[in-house]
This record gives sequence, C-alpha cells and structure tokens, in this order.
Amino acid sequence: ERGALEERAEELGLRAGRAAIFTGRVPHAEIEAYYSIIDLFVVPRTADRVSQLVTPLKPYEAMAMQRCLVVSGVGALLEIVQDGETGRSFTPEDPAALADALEPLLDDPGERDRLGRNARAWVLEHRTWERNGALYREVYERLGALR
Repeated sequence: ERGALEERAEELGLRAGRAAIFTGRVPHAEIEAYYSIIDLFVVPRTADRVSQLVTPLKPYEAMAMQRCLVVSGVGALLEIVQDGETGRSFTPEDPAALADALEPLLDDPGERDRLGRNARAWVLEHRTWERNGALYREVYERLGALR
C-alpha cells in the first residue's frame, strides 16, 4: 500500500511540509535519530488472530525511547500498553476510534511526555533481556529442566 499512501500524502500536501516522511528501510545505527522526531508511535493492528497473539518488537523500542504509544486494542498489545498509563488504545479497525485516541494527544505535549515516561519505566522494569532471562529461568526450573 506504500504507493497509495505516498500518493494520498502528496494530495493532502503532507509531503511538501515533511509532515509525512516515507523512509523505507533505515540502518539500525540511525534508528534512534528517527524515533527522536516521533511525537506519537501508532500501531494500528487488525483484529486478526495473529495480531491478538503476537506482539511486535517495534512498540518496545518506542517505549524504551520514551515515545507516546497509541495501539489497537488487541490482546498482544494490551499486554504492554495500559490505556491512560503507558499509552492509549483504540478499537481495532475503527478509524473514528483511532482519531478519538489521537486527537487529544496531538495538542497535549505534556500528556504525550507523561505517557512516554511511563512507557519507558514499564519497559525497563518488565521487558529487558535480563528480566526476560530470569522469567524463563524460573519457568524452566519449575518444569524441572534446570536445577
């Protein structure tokens, strides 16, 4: 859909003002620079089974970079975003609900900052490699695989 999205952004005048930037692939070393200019990180996943079960890694990166997160209310994303605390959520596949979640945040940098700070604190407490390793070790020990 990239071509159609670029065309639509052009029609709306978003490309000329650089409000919409289509980066394509970005080298890993440059990712921090891109995240630093994001006001809102939006993950509009559908209500498909895979979206309910599989959490993408990009939201964790955005949270670690203290970005404000807005996600579809699918199971996998609601495990990491507590609405009003570490981000906002909206009904999947509902453009009006997405707009309702985004609109108040567009004009409220203080709220975006608060949600971003909370998101970073949550991800540092719950989703570091060290924390994940400890959780997996506990599971394997309970199963008798490690002693």
